[in-house]
Amino acid sequence: MVIHYWVKAIPGETSILDPLRHSVLAIKYLDGAPLLFQWPPEEGWTFEILDKIQPRGVEFGANAYINDVWIGTTEW
Repeated sequence: MVIHYWVKAIPGETSILDPLRHSVLAIKYLDGAPLLFQWPPEEGWTFEILDKIQPRGVEFGANAYINDVWIGTTEW
């Protein structure tokens, strides 16, 4: 399953990532159990960097958070 990150801002829109750029990414199974924790890169998170983080072995779904702010999911 692929995590779809919902953080891409359109021109003129404030990015949800601005205040979260340097915080830890947490990917959790749908039941809340931890799957992956990732420190931010030195330059901070961008959509392009996040989109490359796709943990293996996700069979039943997962959500992605930065500082407990929901930013993505495997569910549509």
